Amino acid sequence: MSRDSAQATVLVAATPQSAPEITAVVEAADTLQLAGLAHTGELAIERLQAQSVDIVLIEMSLGGLSGVKLAEWISIENLQCVPVLFGAHAGAPDLRRALLAGAREFIEWPCSALEIEQSLARVAQLTKNARYTEGDDIHAVMDSNAGGRVYVVIGAKGGIGTSFIAANLAAAYARCDPGRTVLVDFNLGSADLATILNVDAQRTLSDLLSAIAELDSELLGAARCSTNLGFDFFAGPLETGPTPAIPAESCRQLIDAWRHQYETVVIDGGAAMDETTVGLLEAADVIIPVVVPEVVCIRAAARLARLLDRLGLNRSSIKMLLNREEKRSLSAEHISRYIGLSVMIGLPESPVARSCLDEGRLIGREDDSNLYEAFSALVEPLGLMRTKKVFDG
Repeated sequence: MSRDSAQATVLVAATPQSAPEITAVVEAADTLQLAGLAHTGELAIERLQAQSVDIVLIEMSLGGLSGVKLAEWISIENLQCVPVLFGAHAGAPDLRRALLAGAREFIEWPCSALEIEQSLARVAQLTKNARYTEGDDIHAVMDSNAGGRVYVVIGAKGGIGTSFIAANLAAAYARCDPGRTVLVDFNLGSADLATILNVDAQRTLSDLLSAIAELDSELLGAARCSTNLGFDFFAGPLETGPTPAIPAESCRQLIDAWRHQYETVVIDGGAAMDETTVGLLEAADVIIPVVVPEVVCIRAAARLARLLDRLGLNRSSIKMLLNREEKRSLSAEHISRYIGLSVMIGLPESPVARSCLDEGRLIGREDDSNLYEAFSALVEPLGLMRTKKVFDG
């Protein structure tokens, strides 16, 4: 049987008890094609070494090599397939183990055939978007979307410094490469970057959205705010009251336009999880969830991590940032294990950060050298340039 290009191939790794029902669902789905069946983890590895598939559907209680260990092996080997785990009575420990093993989805079993098909369809779309031709330079493929690298900073909850971090991160990039960085305020619920930067914005994202069909460099230039910090700025909507979500397609159009004009695009995505935020996350090269070492925020971050996985986002693109790190009563390792994401770097608590905010300016070396240097240190692990050799020839 020849494979339909619209179908995703699925290798099922399941016990003899579960396999018949699972494989029947895969075979009945129009968007999926069963590529094989393995009753043990060892047999699944043999099959994966002999053939390429899009998705590996793995039972947690798999015989021999466990389901989690098989998912870890797939991640370590960097195979171009996506592990999806399923199991009965999944609790928080099982979910964390699955996420840390690299699974993009966890299906609680038993469930309906429709639920399985919908979950695998989401993952199939991920593999379709992420696939590249063998032999291509992976960095060149990543850069083919048009030059600029997009960083989306999101808060696990509100009030934890997300906007301040986004602004100072843009400043750190601008210090490395002045004039090629832009900061965008997509925090629709509380667009306050203009205040943080002490900028009087005459035009905002609302003006761009009202003319999205005619979006061009002239329109972008009219909405751009210049700063004395080495980067450009686009202000968020200044209207009071609830702001409607921006359709994902409009988010992508705007981001594509910024990619063409700037090498580094830093976006303040706020803390609300709506259609706008999903559009930003799907278009981002790097996602930076911000968390503070407080129980309520850590729990919110764990929920955010599960959502990011359900969206099928590449886990290697997610870099969690721990703000106010020295106030923690839990270690960064403990926080990482609970949330299911590794802490990339920590920012120290600063006694003068609030006064900088109140004065409408960013942190300077003379204000707090530790925090200033911490922002500069973020540039290296996040990636200074998309691929310097691509731009420089």
